Formats: sequence, structure tokens, C-alpha cells
Amino acid sequence: MAQNAASWPEGTDWLAGLVGVRAAEVLRRYTVPTLQRAHEEALARHGRAIWANETTYGVERYHCFCHMFGAQLERWVPGAVPRWPENRFVVQLDDVLVYPFKYGDRRSARLADYRFRREENAILRRLEPTQPTLPFPGLPLRDGSTEPGVVLVPYCVNREQGLVRVVLGQARRTPDRYLLWSHQEELYSGPDAPDGPPS
Repeated sequence: MAQNAASWPEGTDWLAGLVGVRAAEVLRRYTVPTLQRAHEEALARHGRAIWANETTYGVERYHCFCHMFGAQLERWVPGAVPRWPENRFVVQLDDVLVYPFKYGDRRSARLADYRFRREENAILRRLEPTQPTLPFPGLPLRDGSTEPGVVLVPYCVNREQGLVRVVLGQARRTPDRYLLWSHQEELYSGPDAPDGPPS
């Protein structure tokens, strides 16, 4: 079940244990406002365009978000490095990757139904901690620990309704590319989102 940051007992914060207290605070504080700002910027650019469609909005929003999100982490978290393995945006925090991705664009979308796409192989390999870690140019190696070194930031957003839901979490990939969550923390959930808001 999703859990708010404030409800974690002292000393048991999964996110701080993975990326450190400062990075955990920055992720919780800036992820939602940055996604909202990226939506607003993309919406404004979409409105000014002579010709535009949903792809135009989506590309603008994604690149606005990646630029602003990476800049916030670089500014506030020492050693944070934005990277683009296989054209997928991540931020490297030491040997942990922060991977934001859109899992849906409608309120009916369910995070539980999301399946990773094959083009996300650089991320998929890191969600399989029981397997030997394969090298990938520019990304750090993992030591085969029991928890994957990836913080997932799935979100749902669309042009008409804006931001629907944002989650911070940690998960493993099942053989059929679904996610088996070990931690899932709700950062934002609209009242009509199918999985929330959290209780």
C-alpha cells in the first residue's frame, strides 16, 4: 500500500536508506512541482504552436521535465548527474539511478498494469538484482545486492487534466516485465485516480 513520507517510523525511511537523507528530501520536495511546471510549460507552448498534436505536447513536457528535474537534483544533491542511457532519462546518484517515466495519460490508467517496454533495457537490467549486472556505457555497476539500485518515479499526466498521479518507489521486474513493488510512496494523487489517493 502507498505510504506518505511522514508516516515512516524514524530510522526506517526506505528512500533515505537508498539515496541518503538529502537526496530523499529533494526528491520528495521537487518532483511534483517540477512535473506540474513542465505540464504548464508544455501546455503554453502547445497553445502557441501553429500546428500541434498530443505528441507535440508530450515531447515538450518530457523534455521540459527532464531539464528542470535534472537541474534541481544537480543543484541540491552533490554528485547528482543526469544521463540518457538508450535515450531514457535518468539521474545518477552514486550507484543508484532515479528513473522517472510516464505510466499512463488517463485517470483510468493503473500503475499495477504497467509493463516496461523493451527499449528500457538499460533500466530493466538493474531491476533484476539476482542476475549478474551487465555493464552499460556511462552507468555504474551494481554489486549484486538484494535491492535494485533504482528509484522509480512513475507518473500519470495528460494535456486536459494535468498531473493525475505521482509515485516514488522501488520494485523488481517480473519475467513478463510487470513491476513487483517493495516500496511505493504516493507523492500526489488526484481524487479520481484509480489507485488512490492513499489511505
